[in-house]
Amino acid sequence: RGVELATDDESAFAFLFKMGRLLEDELGDPGRAVEIYKRILARAPTHLGALLALERAAEHAADFGTLIDAIEREAALRTGAAQVALLHRAGEVAELRQGDDAKALALYKNVLKLDPKFGPVLSSLRRLHQKAGRVQDLFEIYGKELVLAAAPAERAQLHFLMGQLLETRLGREEHATAEYKKALDQDPKHAPSKHALHARLTRAGHFEELALALTREIDQEKDATLKAAVLLRLADVQENRLDKPAEALKSYEAAQKSAPDSRVALEGRLRLHAALAQYKELARALDEDAEKTADPFTRVVARLRAA
Repeated sequence: RGVELATDDESAFAFLFKMGRLLEDELGDPGRAVEIYKRILARAPTHLGALLALERAAEHAADFGTLIDAIEREAALRTGAAQVALLHRAGEVAELRQGDDAKALALYKNVLKLDPKFGPVLSSLRRLHQKAGRVQDLFEIYGKELVLAAAPAERAQLHFLMGQLLETRLGREEHATAEYKKALDQDPKHAPSKHALHARLTRAGHFEELALALTREIDQEKDATLKAAVLLRLADVQENRLDKPAEALKSYEAAQKSAPDSRVALEGRLRLHAALAQYKELARALDEDAEKTADPFTRVVARLRAA
């Protein structure tokens, strides 16, 4: 009745706002409040207070279509960072609340046009492309995130993810190798990239390159146990893939220095001393083994082999 008797828009709007809040707060009917706020906007399409009230009521009523429309209308009234953030929010509502990925994608792309360096939208696009299996688009988003990433660990992870896509989804395996190397340049201890690079070089038969990668890893590793494990891997490559027994022997010896109780390193030394006809060294190694072992049977066997 007050709205009908109002002599100007402002008076009418005041009554409508009161009706809307009554419906929201006292009667628990945000859906009807949405219709009240729409009446204000029908008369004043750019009324910011009505838009904010409409957004609030629409969210409470789970009327996500109306909420997205209201946020977009508010964004049209804003500029700069505020506009970008609002459009991104509208995209998240479309994707995560309404389940409309196509609408969300359009909104996210608009955000990217306004601000190519807006990090949150890159994360949203990454999620959307992953969900839809858009591999090339996902690869490009990783590249955009890489431009913004400052921390070496974050940059390493992005290079790794790009390498994974190149290797497993895009069929560009040599390019994947380059990405794994870039990841390790950023963070030499990035374990996923180390494993991926080693596996990739092994499958490709690039054993010289694999040996170089393992050598770099050894130089950077401080933990004795971990260093011994890498040395054993290097020794295996040198012995069985590159046919370099002398170099493999040095690696087994270095591994045993890092891990004195390593039977694998010892057996490698024994095997290669014999293969290289280094019988004095072989006998000395067997004597050392006999001295260190606590098991009488193992000691006797080592002595017999030395003899």
